[in-house]
Amino acid sequence: MPDAKVVLYNLGEDTSRGARVRAILAELNIPAETVTAEQLNETVGHLAGLDGYEADGEKYTGTAPDTEFMLLCNLLEALLDKFLDAMQTDGLRIDHKAVVPPSPRTRRNPRVPSVRNTT
Repeated sequence: MPDAKVVLYNLGEDTSRGARVRAILAELNIPAETVTAEQLNETVGHLAGLDGYEADGEKYTGTAPDTEFMLLCNLLEALLDKFLDAMQTDGLRIDHKAVVPPSPRTRRNPRVPSVRNTT
């Protein structure tokens, strides 16, 4: 199973909101990766580090959106809850996010998928 991480877009270390998100991630020992506008054509599978997904190799040349986005990758439910709780405690809300859940083999009950609304 790929390691847990959070991929961030438009949440750079040089921004207040980006620094706050990154501080929470560091406190929970969750690595943060930054996606640039040139990487927007990459698949979610590749960004999440899933087997079988290779880099596209071509840079995105379209208009880059100015929205903030988080891709929460391979976080077990308890860690995901801690992260979202810490964001709420800090008064930090990122409107656009998606979750790539861990492999079913790592869940307590692989027949019941973990589904949650993160907004």
